[in-house]
Amino acid sequence: MATAHAAWRDPVEALDKAKVWASSGRRTGGWVADLPKSGGGTVWVATQCQGDGTLTVDAGRYGIVTEHCSEHPDGSLNASEGMSTKTAGRLKVTAGTGVTWAVAVGWDRDRTYSTEGDGDGGGTATPEN
Repeated sequence: MATAHAAWRDPVEALDKAKVWASSGRRTGGWVADLPKSGGGTVWVATQCQGDGTLTVDAGRYGIVTEHCSEHPDGSLNASEGMSTKTAGRLKVTAGTGVTWAVAVGWDRDRTYSTEGDGDGGGTATPEN
């Protein structure tokens, strides 16, 4: 019996009601984008990748996310809460050869997050309205 795998999903969908600051679209290779200043709230970094290799998303003061990609599409939603910055930042994405990926970064002044994990401090950020 074949195992069903999730279809490719645009990371913008995971941002829900957040204001989209940057969206890469589906691509390979690297990418750089400017990020605006924030006035607190929560910055969300959503990823999707497929292929044999690693995807690294460096959102500067908002954190670094590393995804270990596989032949099936997979992604994550990560949050950085309460950051207030007076200067703009930069988003830098790198991926291994053969990795197809997409990244979206958004901001929400009011929405917070909870982390569901296994007690080791890791997990998936879940929006709470």
